[in-house]
Amino acid sequence: MTAAQPAPDDGVDQLAIGRSALTQNVQTRGFRKFKTRAILASTTNRPEHLPASFRRNVLVATAVAAMTALSSPLLYAADAPQQQEISIGGTGAAIGLMKAIGDDFVRTRPGVRIQVVPSLGSGGGVKALVAGALQIAVTSRPLTDDERAKPLRAVEYVRTPFVFVVQRNNPVSGVSLDEIADAFSGRRKTWPDGQPVRPVLRPLSDVDTKLVADISPALQQAITTAHQLPGKNIAITDTDIADELERVPGAIGTSTLLLVRAEQRALKPLSIGGVEPTVDNMRRGTYRYQKSIYVIVRNDAPPVVRAFVEHLQSPGVASMLAKLGAIAASTP
Repeated sequence: MTAAQPAPDDGVDQLAIGRSALTQNVQTRGFRKFKTRAILASTTNRPEHLPASFRRNVLVATAVAAMTALSSPLLYAADAPQQQEISIGGTGAAIGLMKAIGDDFVRTRPGVRIQVVPSLGSGGGVKALVAGALQIAVTSRPLTDDERAKPLRAVEYVRTPFVFVVQRNNPVSGVSLDEIADAFSGRRKTWPDGQPVRPVLRPLSDVDTKLVADISPALQQAITTAHQLPGKNIAITDTDIADELERVPGAIGTSTLLLVRAEQRALKPLSIGGVEPTVDNMRRGTYRYQKSIYVIVRNDAPPVVRAFVEHLQSPGVASMLAKLGAIAASTP
């Protein structure tokens, strides 16, 4: 299928750093520095992976973030006076889930307040936990060697289908792996309704990029090619890419079934090779692409934090997981 490519100055495929959590999504003074450090670690230390304009925008946004007071964090609490607080943050893939579980936890504990910090990214969450700014970090990867040397305890908590998504109004509901590769590499120019195909990428060092590359050699090559194309759109965190996928007409990118459902995103997970990305299909092994979420606490976590971690394994939460598109990692 052939079609004229969109004009390079249409603004749609340009990097959306101005929309990133460096400014808009990071809503607390106390946590802003952890995300900016994590972003700089994954971008400015790898200049060959991102264009110069991206690196300049990161540095400018960092300076702005350091000087600008942003709005207060979202609080999830009972109406009674609060005496204890649990701050949770990290990967955007788990933010919606943690909000839902937090609401459930405080319902019977009026003396507890749950603060769920907007997406810091996995690395930012661990840094904030080590610094004592968070009591619980959630990540989409295991601890690194350096992080394992810290006084931390990590457990793989849930698994959820790793999905390729488009906007709900996109006429496409299913694709093959070769069609995904064509969309990312630029070989496919338009969708059936004539809308230009616009991939939204993650950094080359990101977990999601590695998950895509591990699916097939064709997808690995397609992602490499996509990162070399002019006008590429790179989103740093799970929250950033979900925002971009909703915003950019004709967008395609990666997410998780858990994030799409928990945050009620206006996105459509695509079936692959005729197999729907459901929890049941993932459990059966017919849908083979999945992502794990890890929960990390300090070894000296206070009793209220340990109680919350125990609550994560409760029957009520297990039922919630099923509705939101995830299963406990210990489930066969």
